[in-house]
Amino acid sequence: MPLVIAAVAPHSPLLLRTVSGEQTVSLAPTLAALEQLAVELAQARVETIVAIGDHGQLRPDALTLAQPPTFNFDLKEFGDVVTAREFKPDVQFGNTVRSYGETNLPLLTVAPPRLSYAVGIPLLLLAAHLPQVKISCFGPALLPASDHQALGAVLRHAAEGTATRIAI
Repeated sequence: MPLVIAAVAPHSPLLLRTVSGEQTVSLAPTLAALEQLAVELAQARVETIVAIGDHGQLRPDALTLAQPPTFNFDLKEFGDVVTAREFKPDVQFGNTVRSYGETNLPLLTVAPPRLSYAVGIPLLLLAAHLPQVKISCFGPALLPASDHQALGAVLRHAAEGTATRIAI
C-alpha cells in the first residue's frame, strides 16, 4: 500500500504569519486542518509527496514533470526574506512516471529554478514534520480534462509499482 494519503491543500501565501502577520488569526481553522494533515503525513511515514500544481509557466500543450537537481522555495516576492526551504526530488518516482507517461500522455520534463508559491506553500506547511521527504512535482496544462485524468492514472500506476510511501 504505497499510496498512503491523498489530499487537496490551499496555497495562499496569507497562510504564513511571515507574509500576513496577525491576519493569520482569521485563518485559524484552515491552519489547524493543515497542521492535522501534516501530523497525519508524519504518522504515515510518508517518504515522497507528489504535488500537482503550477510550478512556473502553464503550458498549452503538455503536462509537466519538474525534475530539477533541487527544489528551492522562498517567499521573497511577498516581502518575506526569512522563509526558505529546499526539497530533494524523488528522481526514481519521476522517472517511472516519465517512462510510462511519455508514451501515454503529453508530458514534458522541465527544471524550474524554484518552486512557485502554488506548490511551495502547501509543501512548506505539510512537510513541517518530514525533514527528509522527497518531492515529485507535476504541472497542469491547457489541455482537456481527459489528459489530466490520464496523469492521475499514470501516477496511480507508478505508486502501485513502488514500495515508497507516497502522499498525493
